[in-house]
Amino acid sequence: DSRYQVAHSNKPSLPEVTLKSTKLWKTLGIWASEYASTERYFLLTCAPVSADLQCLTTGDDRTAVQTKLEEEAALVIMEQQQGVYEHKERISGCRAFLNLTPTVRAELLSHILLCASVPNINAFDDILDEQLRPIARPDKRLLMIGRIREYWMNRACLSLTGELPRRITKGELQQRIEEISSTISGNGLPDDY
Repeated sequence: DSRYQVAHSNKPSLPEVTLKSTKLWKTLGIWASEYASTERYFLLTCAPVSADLQCLTTGDDRTAVQTKLEEEAALVIMEQQQGVYEHKERISGCRAFLNLTPTVRAELLSHILLCASVPNINAFDDILDEQLRPIARPDKRLLMIGRIREYWMNRACLSLTGELPRRITKGELQQRIEEISSTISGNGLPDDY
C-alpha cells in the first residue's frame, strides 16, 4: 500500500523544503502517528528540496537525515516547553516523530520518498495535452482534457465519500481515457458529469 501527501501550489516559485518546513513536519506527524511497516509514503511537492533532505528523494542512506530530524524535533519541543517559540504548526509533528522508537523512525524514513519539484498545478493541462498527442487531434485533445478533469474530480469525490475505492488504478484511468476518446470521436451523445 502507498500513502500520498500532495502539496500542490499555483505559485510560480516556492521556497525549498527544509528541516524546518511546516509542510514536512505536518506530514511526518500524520505518518508517524499512523505508521505501518507495509506502506510506502510519498510527499509530492512543487517546491525544491534542500541539500539536507536530498536523501529522501532517492534510495540513499537516511541515517544522517534521521539524526538531523531528531535534533530539529527535540529543539522545537524544548523551545516550545521553555516558551521561547510556540511552534504551533510543527510541534505536533515533532512530538509524533519523537514518540516513535529510533528503530521505527529509521523504518519510517526508509519508506518515505519525497517527490520534489513536481509540475505546478497550472501545467497539468499542458502535460495532459502532451500525453494525449498521439491519441487525438488538437481540437479533440482539448475536449478530452476537460473530460479527464471532470472524471478525476468526480472520481476523487466518490473515493472520499467511500462510494468507490480510494485507490484509482492505472487500468481504471486507461479505460476511462479510452471511453472518453471513443465518445468524442463517435457519433453518440456524450455522458457528462
